[in-house]
Amino acid sequence: MSTSPPIAIVGMSSLFAGSHDLLGFWRDIVSATDRLTDVPPHAWLIEDYYDPDPSAPDMTYAKRGGYLEPVAFDPMEFGMPPTTIPATDTAQLLALIAAKRVLQDAGKYSDEADLSRTSVILGVASATELVVEMGSRLHHPLWRNALRKAGLPESRVQEIVQLIKDHYQPWQESTFPGLLGNVVAGRIANRLNLGGSNFVTDAACASSISALQAGLHELYLGDSDMVIAGGVDALNDILMYMCFSKTPAFSPTGDCRPFSEDADGTLIGEGVGMLALRRLEDAERDGDEIYAVIRGLGASSDGMGSSVYAPRPEGQANALRRAYEHADYSPATVELVEAHGTATKAGDAAEARGLTSVFGPANETGRAWCALGSVKSQIGHTKAAAGSAGLIKVALALHHRVLPPTLKVSKPNSLLGLEDGPLYINTDTRPWIRGSDHPRRGSVSSFGFGGSNFHVALEEYTGPGNRPKKLRAWSEDLLVLSATDRDSLASRIEKVRSQIEQGYSLGTLAAQAAEDFDANAHARVAVVASDAHELGIKLDRAVEVIRAGSEESLPDPDVHFGFGPSKVERLAFIFPGQGSQYVGMGAEAAMTFDCARAVWDEAVDIEEFAGDRLDRAVFPPPAFTDDERAQQFNTLTAMATAQPAIAAVSLGFLHLLRGLGVEADAMAGHSFGELSALAASGRMEEKALLATARKRGELMAEAAASKEGAMIAVPSDAETVRSLIDPSDDVVIANDNAPTEVVLAGSESAITNMTTKLKSEGLRSIRLPVASAFHSNIVSDSCDPFHDHLAELKWSDGGPEVYANKTADVYPKTPKAARRLLADQLASPVRFREMIEAMHSSGVTHFVEVGPGRILTKLVGRCLEGREHVAISLDDKKVDGLRAFWRGIGALAAEGVSMNLLALSEGYQVPDAPVEAKPFEIMITGFNHDRPYPPQDGAAGRAGPNPEEIAEPTTEARTVEPEVSTPAPLVSGNVDHSVAAEIHRATIEAHRRYQELMADSHRSFLDMAAVALGQASSAASVEGRAPTGARLDRRPEEPTAPPVPVPNVQSRQEHTLSSSPAIQESVAPAVVGAPMPAERSEPVPAAVDVTALALEVVSEKTGYPVEMLDLDMEMEAGLGIDSIKQVEILSELQERLPGIPEIAPDELASLRTLRDVAEKLAVGAPGVPSSNSTATTPAPVPEVTQERTALVVPNMVIDPTEITAFVPRLVKDQRPGFGLFALAGDRGIEITDENPSLAEALSAGLSARGVSASVVERPSESACAVICLAGLSDMPAGPVGALNVHQSAIAVAKVVAQHPKAEERLFVTVQSTGGCFGLGGSPGDHAWRGGLAGVVKTAAREWPGASLKAIDVADPERSADAILDELFFGGPALEVAYATDGTRSVVQVETLATDDSGGPALEPGSVVVVSGGARGVTASSVAKLAEKWKVKLALLGRSKLAEWPEGVPLTTDPVQITGALASSAKALGERVDFSAIQKQAQSLAGSAEVRMSLAELDARGIEAIYLTADVTSLEQVEAALDQVRETWGSIDGIVHGAGVLRDKSIADMTPDRVAEVFGPKVGGLGVLLEATQDDAIQLIALFSSIAARAGNAGQVAYAAANEVLNKVAASEAARRGDRCRVRSYNWGPWAGGMVDEALAAHFERQGIALLGVDAGAQFFVDELGLTGVGVERVVLAAPSFPATTQSFTLGGGEGDKKEIGSSDVAGLALQLGEALRPIGTMRAYLEDFVITLPGQEMAAGAHSVDVEPIAAAIPSYRLVFRDNDGAVHHETIVRYSENGAGSPPQVPSGGLEPWPLEVGTAYDTVLGTATDRRAILNLEGLSEEGGMALLRSAASLGWPMKDFVKGFDPAAFEGLLQLAELWTHQKAGAMQRLAGMGQMVVHSLETIPERMRSAFRARKTERGTLFDFIIATEEGDLVAELREVQFDAPGA
Repeated sequence: MSTSPPIAIVGMSSLFAGSHDLLGFWRDIVSATDRLTDVPPHAWLIEDYYDPDPSAPDMTYAKRGGYLEPVAFDPMEFGMPPTTIPATDTAQLLALIAAKRVLQDAGKYSDEADLSRTSVILGVASATELVVEMGSRLHHPLWRNALRKAGLPESRVQEIVQLIKDHYQPWQESTFPGLLGNVVAGRIANRLNLGGSNFVTDAACASSISALQAGLHELYLGDSDMVIAGGVDALNDILMYMCFSKTPAFSPTGDCRPFSEDADGTLIGEGVGMLALRRLEDAERDGDEIYAVIRGLGASSDGMGSSVYAPRPEGQANALRRAYEHADYSPATVELVEAHGTATKAGDAAEARGLTSVFGPANETGRAWCALGSVKSQIGHTKAAAGSAGLIKVALALHHRVLPPTLKVSKPNSLLGLEDGPLYINTDTRPWIRGSDHPRRGSVSSFGFGGSNFHVALEEYTGPGNRPKKLRAWSEDLLVLSATDRDSLASRIEKVRSQIEQGYSLGTLAAQAAEDFDANAHARVAVVASDAHELGIKLDRAVEVIRAGSEESLPDPDVHFGFGPSKVERLAFIFPGQGSQYVGMGAEAAMTFDCARAVWDEAVDIEEFAGDRLDRAVFPPPAFTDDERAQQFNTLTAMATAQPAIAAVSLGFLHLLRGLGVEADAMAGHSFGELSALAASGRMEEKALLATARKRGELMAEAAASKEGAMIAVPSDAETVRSLIDPSDDVVIANDNAPTEVVLAGSESAITNMTTKLKSEGLRSIRLPVASAFHSNIVSDSCDPFHDHLAELKWSDGGPEVYANKTADVYPKTPKAARRLLADQLASPVRFREMIEAMHSSGVTHFVEVGPGRILTKLVGRCLEGREHVAISLDDKKVDGLRAFWRGIGALAAEGVSMNLLALSEGYQVPDAPVEAKPFEIMITGFNHDRPYPPQDGAAGRAGPNPEEIAEPTTEARTVEPEVSTPAPLVSGNVDHSVAAEIHRATIEAHRRYQELMADSHRSFLDMAAVALGQASSAASVEGRAPTGARLDRRPEEPTAPPVPVPNVQSRQEHTLSSSPAIQESVAPAVVGAPMPAERSEPVPAAVDVTALALEVVSEKTGYPVEMLDLDMEMEAGLGIDSIKQVEILSELQERLPGIPEIAPDELASLRTLRDVAEKLAVGAPGVPSSNSTATTPAPVPEVTQERTALVVPNMVIDPTEITAFVPRLVKDQRPGFGLFALAGDRGIEITDENPSLAEALSAGLSARGVSASVVERPSESACAVICLAGLSDMPAGPVGALNVHQSAIAVAKVVAQHPKAEERLFVTVQSTGGCFGLGGSPGDHAWRGGLAGVVKTAAREWPGASLKAIDVADPERSADAILDELFFGGPALEVAYATDGTRSVVQVETLATDDSGGPALEPGSVVVVSGGARGVTASSVAKLAEKWKVKLALLGRSKLAEWPEGVPLTTDPVQITGALASSAKALGERVDFSAIQKQAQSLAGSAEVRMSLAELDARGIEAIYLTADVTSLEQVEAALDQVRETWGSIDGIVHGAGVLRDKSIADMTPDRVAEVFGPKVGGLGVLLEATQDDAIQLIALFSSIAARAGNAGQVAYAAANEVLNKVAASEAARRGDRCRVRSYNWGPWAGGMVDEALAAHFERQGIALLGVDAGAQFFVDELGLTGVGVERVVLAAPSFPATTQSFTLGGGEGDKKEIGSSDVAGLALQLGEALRPIGTMRAYLEDFVITLPGQEMAAGAHSVDVEPIAAAIPSYRLVFRDNDGAVHHETIVRYSENGAGSPPQVPSGGLEPWPLEVGTAYDTVLGTATDRRAILNLEGLSEEGGMALLRSAASLGWPMKDFVKGFDPAAFEGLLQLAELWTHQKAGAMQRLAGMGQMVVHSLETIPERMRSAFRARKTERGTLFDFIIATEEGDLVAELREVQFDAPGA
């Protein structure tokens, strides 16, 4: 019997990180939103207190936590004078807000409410923030004393003391109550007129539950009628961070991961949580709404232990037992525990042990039943409020019947002991399914420092009283709008758009719209969105297409339109069968809607599922391994489980449709689904469906076990297949699913024979993974037993008609006949195609798939292709949340199906409409209001360090004697010393860090190398660099004082390989205390306010007034500044601030806000000191030159009039024999399932090669290696299919991009565009899917070091082996094609060769339609074309030539237009709406450019017309072309130049952005081709981009879309033949169009040549008039540097080597590469270093090298080294990069064994190397995977060094080769010789030490061995990296 009266929770309120109310808090919980962030600048400054070293004194190693967002507080409402607010701790203010809300939620906040017996008891731990602040103000005697000791005059002492005091609030009368913790409760009682007890409790982190305990006792004893209990904690100040840092309890990796294997500490957060409690009998009597019931609370202390704060499981277990004793129920009935969750491995393990000791004895089945989690993973540890956060979470979970997730657990902590225990970690939001035996039950644990333990037992309220409405925290919602006509609908949308701007939530808008929706209205629209922001974006597009009448041009599955009367004649429900099941199906519906969840609750009580609950198979606990996921899949796939599970999902959706009032006129199912259809129609009793489904599955399984059978799918029509089947074949058509989809069934041997027969007829077949041959006589044994079971059920003859699979006709009316037909269906063919056609013939126009997935929706579409119909699904396993459901309901609504949309929201709160801010509201956070420090603008507002004062030198010699301490020297003058203490602290800290870094530099080599390699940063820029090839002679600067030495750190920057490397000068050490010599330096520029300048430039470039700009505005999302404009702004800033750092293009994605830009630029701005240094000017470093080898290199000049064109082609190539690096790890590979048979074959092949692989529908969130088969999907040809395919592929790449280590990423795409990428034949219709290579090439730009490939296969079904061989042996080639015969080719480009015989493709007077040709470079090109070929131009564009406003200049500059419009508005006395004006200005700027282009065409005598048409709208383009034809006749040519940029990195790319890019580019091409299909087109010219050929960081969608253009061009060329000339121009960047002066300057600094507009246009016309191979043209501005031959001399001097080895040639190649370097900030590295004459070294002396430029945006060079007889000895390519050649290679870090021979023995017996060539100092270890050694430098061996670039050491290079020879001798059985090298990168250290360490990785290949090397100093600084160094075995 319970010893505690039940207590009802009748009200709740919350304020936690990221949310202001219960709705936001619950939404964050169920959506698994992480609210932990960096410490915001209003809290405390990271720059002031953060140090990653936990031992750093007075610093914290944590800089992240959970922080409240600003919340409105009205002083007048609570009767608090505004002047008292700064003197009142924010905890008291926040508690007032929460207390008012909890009373409102409990229905007790009114003048009539009697609160005389209401108490408030709150947990408030430690001190308040104001205590710390006011106490700190009182330390002025300490400051005064320190300043006096520093020798400052008294007046300055007092002045500085006052300055410091001003950083704190002054004392006032209200300060004392304002800082007291107990007044948190007292102020609530005072201001809200509570008459019961008020006090606070402190049990540290358990304070909330200790307050709850006191509150429960108030109610138990009858002293109060209601208690407000909970916790308040706003103490996230630096004091609390210091407390947790020095315990230490914080996570050093900066995250809170309770119960995870990665758990390493906590993070803290702010928060307030309160609950209103009443005795249950009182609450029921008074009609209160009850969230949940508290059944018991247990408390205990740990007793004597090892530490006052170390948790003890025994003490915690005592609290648990007492709680369940009070509750009077077993823990076996508890299915959710909200744990304390310290997020430390030991603490979590201790808590789990305590729980298991209590829950374990009740675990009779050995099955985990109780979900364990912690909200700390989302909001951090809110300390005193932590227990209240857990209580509210569990109460809401019980109320909503949802099991909430815990974040950040990729693998549970291995110390938890979860195996076979009662607990599991719940990482997914899941339905909480419960039978009728007892209510849902959950518990909360909370523990505090000092050994305080509490455990609370809660229960779902199931009594007769009232329950609050649920919180509408839906993942998505549906907005439906209707109106009388199009214009009215557009106006209605615009009204909703206005409400969004006013702050209305999606839930509020959806509820309002559902109430007003009329399905019979003429115009209807339905939109699905996840929030108001997404809704606004979709509504903007919707209204645009509605007004244009082109709604079909918006291929958004979330938006549905309907116009005119409903076209629904008859509506049918169709139910899916087995095969549609998947784990988690129907979960979101069951969590959101009671009627859907009730199906599962009722299933628990069905006898047939007593020992095997259905919901546990469909909604199992989260799986953490592939094996666990496979087991869950297999469990669900079993027929006895899958069939009732599918039926349960179908019933849930059926109940939802009925709730909406949607009923069917007819029903049908596929195979098993027919049973669901009969139950839904009422023919058989619905309540028997699940048990009958289980029986059906059991009987089928029995039949399948008794006879051997198999099934195959054949992609052909039934008649063709039937004609191939002989009676003797023993095979039947089991499923006729669609016109080209047939399934055959038969015995195992019969199916095997049939497969061979089909193959001989040229037909493919796919073996299905089934247990037997269903729907054939093999399973006929199940028919009669199933009939017997059906006979026991109740049947009726009414309801809507149901169609049968066996007859393709309506079911008979009599129950007897119906039962027989249903039973025989098990062994009869499924005539699904015929059945659907019969239903359509009977008048069914609309089909709704009622169940999991959308398989039937697709089949219906194929069956009825070309016939008017609508097929709608309610589920899609590829789509998260409720989106798929709402899409289906929205489609029905738009089709005009009447429904009651309000029915589904019954029982849910409608979020309140926004209210206007009150006049005196202030915004408060968890930190005290109006604090003087930190500054409002954060670290930027701090006072900067002042320069040191330097005493005048004296002529008198000074003797410095060592002292223990030296007083600071006296200073004079007017220098402000108010920051003396800060400078002193910074000096001490700098010295401490210096010592720490010096100590760290002596860590072991491997540890250091791992960190250094991972953190290598981009090369430093070189100031004052002369043009390429020129000498830079400078007079050394006057000597200056040596700078303070900077320690060598692990993450040192890699220096650029200079063409004139400086020699390190020796500098005499400075004498401490000696007078400093006078400095001579350039004048220091005045300090620049970078922030102000940035805002000014943004204003100038965008037209936004400065006062409208905020530093935290996102440039793209908030201000609409795309990447082009961003570059323009940055370029302007770099012009105005020459000293700031160059920002590389790939860095743009990380600069999201204006603040990001300002902070990035402030680093190098003149006069702006960094946050951790004094503002001293470093001494200039003299630059000296070094004599080099005699190399003559001409200057390189980029001439935009010179154009180089290339054509891509296929080149046959052998696999090099080594595989992708990412395959070497233990990471699993996921394969998407667009082609199931290929996916399974790849999975099996990978597994056979020892690589874990799995086939998935979509990659898991943690996937880092994916083979994407999206290019093989069954999407239809054309733009829509193209968009879907590429959205899917980019989404997969986005998942991979989230993995933190690029070198561990693997992304491979497979497509089928002829097995030639469209370069060796027609890609056919698959051309529209051909842009995947663009995705891969862009990934290569963004992820250096990743494993990437784009593979094109001619026959996907037979390509598995080729793909696997490519992965394991195909090397680094990105684009690889496999022909039908298996021939392997790679894509290369060669110089374009043309034939002059072509001539113009069009006759004079021909008509060319041009998209995007009224503006920019396309306009210039087609103008030149029209001028030369005398053709007419029909220009299409979106810009409308509206009437030009009076007083506005005709200009294309939107800034000028904005100013003119604003001036006009002001002159008229109108309100200036800058947002509207800027939008109008952008439109006018486009219109002006069109007007100017048309005027120029007219002046040049060119016939042209302009028509306004959206190229993505077929209706608009057809209308425009009809006008052209009426004027000029038929269309003869197409030039497609339309396109937009929506740049984002892959990691940040969204489907919407992809759609925006594909719309005009790909969709526009599709529209143009369709609109001209009846014209005799003779010319098609497409404007593609170099991004398609080479990829480009940030332009994944643009690269993919343009690659599609290339492939479609190839397809069209093949289809149209000689009658049409087709070109696709992959243009490099133009000096025009989107590239203005600023952007051009940016490209110039990057060394990228721009195509001149005139030259490019002329090339376009000239080349289009010629014939040549292929259709693709890669067009670039060409460098004028010609091929040349250079002479060189090496060796031959005294002491020099007599032969020139590979190390000498490599060094010379790098030296030459540096001399040729096109961009000062880039580094040269070598690729494809090949030894053409192995074993034949060149003799010392004079030789030559051929230098052949390779034209590209950034040129590279092929170097061919010849001896003096002309024989080629070596070849290599020099390339350039900002960041080197990618991530350094990975080398073994352990498991090494000693070498079996000493180094001297190795040289004497194996290598036979001369003494002065012995570059290995010591052999340190080896293994099967590699080894380590200590190397000598060239200097230590006495080699001359004058011929090598800085940082290159030839001896170390030779040492690596010798190491490789030794390893092959030991591990490969015979010594191998160097054959070539993939890459070599040298890190130009100033000084090469005499000893270096090397580590290497070895991989055996078909030819020999492939090595990766790194060389580093013994301190860990990287010297060089060598990748893919090939050693060939003898005879290879």
